[in-house]
Amino acid sequence: MSGDCHLSGSLTGNVGAGYNSVVICIGVIKLYRYDSKEETIEQRKLGGYMKLIRTLGLILTMCLLSTGANAQSDVAYYGFEPDITTNYLKEGNDYRLGFVRVAVEVMVPDPSYVSVVEHHAPLLRNEFISILSTATERQVRTMTGRDQLRLKCLERAKELMTQETGNPVIKEVIFTKYIYQ
Repeated sequence: MSGDCHLSGSLTGNVGAGYNSVVICIGVIKLYRYDSKEETIEQRKLGGYMKLIRTLGLILTMCLLSTGANAQSDVAYYGFEPDITTNYLKEGNDYRLGFVRVAVEVMVPDPSYVSVVEHHAPLLRNEFISILSTATERQVRTMTGRDQLRLKCLERAKELMTQETGNPVIKEVIFTKYIYQ
């Protein structure tokens, strides 16, 4: 038996050589042979059952997806405006400066924390600039270096917010734009 069976949009598919299969998720429920174009009573009943199973499967999928979306909707983001632009020292004997421009956003676990982050934004921004301006060229230009800088910003932001508010407040630091020259 050869052929294909598609799950997107329909739960029935052609498996070749005059056979149809009815599929739910990954398992095959029923395999029957069709010899004529007329449907039998059993095939009509099976089609009705399959519509019911498809509808229930669609409802179940929607419920599962909506609960996952609700779990993530509790977080909020605060973006630092304008982007942070600072210099870094390029490696070599000529001591040239390079420039890095980063759009920084922080994730907070509760939307009510956004006002707290906004209140302390100058302090956090200053710390992000200090971290980025003391970075080496290798840190600025490589993916692992960027991630190290991001993690360093996260760690320092949590320390500052704990020191100022008694709560780390910030869940994640995200670089949404990263340009260097």
